[in-house]
This record gives sequence, structure tokens and C-alpha cells, in this order.
Amino acid sequence: MTKKSIIRIVITVVAIGLAVIHIIFPKINIDAITVILVGIAAIPWLEPLFKSVGLPGGVSFQFQDLDDIEKKAKEAGLIKENNFETASLKTANAYKQFAETASANSQIAIVAFSMELQKKLTQVADANISLSAAERSVINKIITLADNVGRVPAGDEKIQQWVITNGTAILESLDKKIENKVQNH
Repeated sequence: MTKKSIIRIVITVVAIGLAVIHIIFPKINIDAITVILVGIAAIPWLEPLFKSVGLPGGVSFQFQDLDDIEKKAKEAGLIKENNFETASLKTANAYKQFAETASANSQIAIVAFSMELQKKLTQVADANISLSAAERSVINKIITLADNVGRVPAGDEKIQQWVITNGTAILESLDKKIENKVQNH
């Protein structure tokens, strides 16, 4: 059982338990509290169905944006299953530093990835490499996400892991394009 599954189960059990306790005691009115607790219990299980979940106070969680970017990046060939495994020692060390920075919190992860991506795009432009429309679309989505980093919850481990895993794969893919261009000229 994964850590994520355990967290889902704990959140669900606690929230439903609190709702049941609230219902058992007749002096406690069944009101918005019960509804909120049941809603919180459902959030981890309904994640694939919603683009975002908003809570009072302006907190919102983006679930499907990263999944959409990952899907489109795979379709565009920017993410391949073995990208990181085949990285050169030099790029692996650079990605290690990037991963350490990205693991601080999800907002820092997105900003670090955006900065690394912009460096790679400069190298791509300097090498006169053209990207496909699908690749440009993925990069634009990433930049849009980075522009809205203030709306991303700081402690979202899913975002951090996505950036470390898929961000690294995208950077490595761009590195390979640069290396191929240099070797062919």
C-alpha cells in the first residue's frame, strides 16, 4: 500500500468518523459541519474527477492540470520512460540539484522547473532547434502553470513528485535534442 493510499484512507476514516459522532449525539445539529466533513472525506477519492477543489479562504487544489501536461508531453515525445536512466553523468548531477531544490515545496518545485526549462529553451534556440507544435503546446502549459504558482498549495507532494519525475524527463528530452544537433553539425 502506497503512502498516498494510506493518507486517503486515514482522511476518509477520520472525516467519516467525525461525521458519525456528530450524527450520534442528538444535541449536535446536523448542519454544514457534517456536510463539510463528508466532503473532505470524499476529496481524496474523487481527485480524478475534478480539475480543482476550492476551500473557504481561497485555497484551491489543481489535480488534472499536471495529468494533462504529462499526457500531452508523452504524446509529444518530451517524456519517455527511460529518459532519466540514460542521462549523462553531467546532466544527472544537474538534475540531482534540481530535484533537491524541487523537493522543498511545490511552489519552489514549479519555479525551479520553470527556470530550468527556460535555460533549456535558450539552449534550444541558440542551437537553432525547432520544436513541434505539440512540444510548444506542452511548454506553454508549463509556463502558464508557473505563472500561477501563487495558487498552488506549498505542501502538495503530488506536485513536487510530478515536477521531479516528469520535469526531469522533459529537461532530459530537450538535452538530447541539443546533443543530437551538436553531434550532427
